[in-house]
Amino acid sequence: FIIGENHIVTAEHVINDCGSVAVWQGHTELETVVLAKDAPTDLAILKTNKPIKPAARLRMLPPIEMGEMAVNFGFPLYGTLSAGAIVTSGIVNALTGFEDDPNQFQYDAATQFGNSGGPVLDRYGNVIGVVSAKLDDSKAQLVNFAVNPTMLENLLKSSNVHWSSASTDEILDIPEIAQKASEFTV
Repeated sequence: FIIGENHIVTAEHVINDCGSVAVWQGHTELETVVLAKDAPTDLAILKTNKPIKPAARLRMLPPIEMGEMAVNFGFPLYGTLSAGAIVTSGIVNALTGFEDDPNQFQYDAATQFGNSGGPVLDRYGNVIGVVSAKLDDSKAQLVNFAVNPTMLENLLKSSNVHWSSASTDEILDIPEIAQKASEFTV
């Protein structure tokens, strides 16, 4: 997803071993280079050669709370399920990830292969996490993990990437969140 003027956030495991990555914004292909990768947090930042808009807003405050809305937006199983985006919603189930990992949180909005690197959004349409992993559905259903916004903020700062802070003035319905996310998710 787009963050800042010409940067894209994704999961590190999605672009592992890639020097450059092409992404699509609508019908426009954007060439990128890998600006930063952090395998321990599973985050990566790509840089485009031209400005792209609009950008997602990152919510740092108030902190994520258990039970708050978590909306997953992305392109899972692209071509198999759909060539378009898919939105699912749920809640934040826990403030830590797998084996109490403090760099992640757990949420239950349905997540499929291909959602990795996409945004997890709050009820205002702001990014509260980056999709990272899920447990095998044969063992536990709807147990998904996202990198928390503090880890993303740290990587953005260390990479000198500027971003917009969250707006929490208007609660949105899920269709409005999906519309907003469709503008900044590539």
